[in-house]
Amino acid sequence: MPHRGYTVQIPIPGKTSGFAARAAYVWIPPIWVTDPTRALPVIEMIAGVPGNPSDWNRAGFADQTALAFANSHHGVAPIIVMPDSLGSAGNDTECVNSPRGQAETYLTVDVPAFIRSTFGASSAIAVAGLSAGGFCALMLALRHPELYRAFGDYSGLTSPTVDESVNRADTTRDLFGGSSAAYDAHDPPALLRSRTYPRMGGWFEVGTADGGPLAAQRELVPLARSAGVVTCSVEIPGAGHAFGLWARAFKDSLPWLSSRLGLTPAPTGDLGHCSAS
Repeated sequence: MPHRGYTVQIPIPGKTSGFAARAAYVWIPPIWVTDPTRALPVIEMIAGVPGNPSDWNRAGFADQTALAFANSHHGVAPIIVMPDSLGSAGNDTECVNSPRGQAETYLTVDVPAFIRSTFGASSAIAVAGLSAGGFCALMLALRHPELYRAFGDYSGLTSPTVDESVNRADTTRDLFGGSSAAYDAHDPPALLRSRTYPRMGGWFEVGTADGGPLAAQRELVPLARSAGVVTCSVEIPGAGHAFGLWARAFKDSLPWLSSRLGLTPAPTGDLGHCSAS
């Protein structure tokens, strides 16, 4: 068994969406290097704003974390795909279809189809993200529970916003053509209050020195649990809005996400921060 995986930079075309994405990064585990016919699940990982798909490897060490996990599981790990959700570094799409690009269709249709056709991935997918990407992961999972089995929200806010804090008025105007109904259809608190998610798992992680995302997590976790999401909530004392927290959050959540995807056994030990209700 090889003791390393490989990261490839590869364009993922927006065949259905028309989204003009920058090249993605895909990490493939050692087991795939040995047997490319093995259908592995996928974790789709979204960067923040401003951001680049390479951020998850460059500063979040996602490839190193995934390799360490694989080496402790006989080379087995999910495929990690890091697609572009922005089109350019500062184009805040909030991962929705808007005048800024058809980002939601790109992430939920084009990217999964490409990973399946190119890498033979299975249909089991999770989505995770940092900062604005954390909101994206939560929102996409709640809007597409038939696609995603789990999500990881690391330091995300509660709702779509084109500002650093939630700004419903400006966001409704800029992203949703002035439609409050369209805003609500992409607003996690509204979705969690109106729907149930009996097969969904969600991991939330935030630093206690990160005021807005901390308040968001404390609002979202009870709503998620009431909506039937198997929910894990972690708060890191003194951590802020930084890559140190996000690298740790992915490392903390990867064993649990892998188990939700049916690839590896559920982790043992202290999971007191996880609850099914």
